[in-house]
Amino acid sequence: MNPRRRDRICPHCGFPLPLDRHSRQCPECGYDFVTGTAPQPRPHLTVFGHGVCGMVAGTFVGAAWALTMPPNWREPLMVLLPLALGGAAALVAWFIGRHIAIEHCRGYEILLLSAAVGAMVAAGAALFDVLAGGVLFGIGLGAALITRSVLLRLPQLDGVPDN
Repeated sequence: MNPRRRDRICPHCGFPLPLDRHSRQCPECGYDFVTGTAPQPRPHLTVFGHGVCGMVAGTFVGAAWALTMPPNWREPLMVLLPLALGGAAALVAWFIGRHIAIEHCRGYEILLLSAAVGAMVAAGAALFDVLAGGVLFGIGLGAALITRSVLLRLPQLDGVPDN
């Protein structure tokens, strides 16, 4: 591989730059190569990361839902519900992440991460087979709210350094 090809990537957003022309700004994010400044803040997750978070959340919601079904329905739904909800949630999260304004990315990423943690906790609680659907929803929502409050207090999520 050409070693110069690796050098022609925007240091701010990772967008591959054309080798044939040297511009002052990145065509994707507007990063100024001369001054080293960017006009927009960079999100922490990529659009692919949004889809992965959505897939994790949807899969665990499907697993928790399947575990609350009657025993004769559990076996087929234990595969179908997590697969269907995980795929649907991944597509929805990817689509929203692709079209969301940059100033709303941080809140959207915190929402996705909190939903994934809440879904994991609800699926873990459903494994004990003692909780009904409404109680599982409350446990998952409580875990998501606790995760959201922790993530909002993290100083690492306040801003991204320019280097």
